[in-house]
Amino acid sequence: MYHEETLKRQDGSKVSIRVSFFLDSYSEHPANYSCEVSVCEPKKRTFKPILSTNDYSYRKLDLNERQEYKTREQLKFVTAEELHNAKINLWKKLQPV
Repeated sequence: MYHEETLKRQDGSKVSIRVSFFLDSYSEHPANYSCEVSVCEPKKRTFKPILSTNDYSYRKLDLNERQEYKTREQLKFVTAEELHNAKINLWKKLQPV
């Protein structure tokens, strides 16, 4: 399940935050989530992801360093509060009625 929010900035650009929740019964932590941030330039239609996993500087990092790098890059485009609000909105969707 996922939740997606689009935020409009003062310069006309847009930022999309997509928070996904997934279950993996084979992993050490069966319930997990991921956050993806994409940016749309002013007067453009397409959103481009901020991270490229094909870059060698990303691939040479171990798992913990990759998570830190991903968080650091996301915080260049969105605030920690905006990420937290997107996670809370997904959590509200998951709660039983």
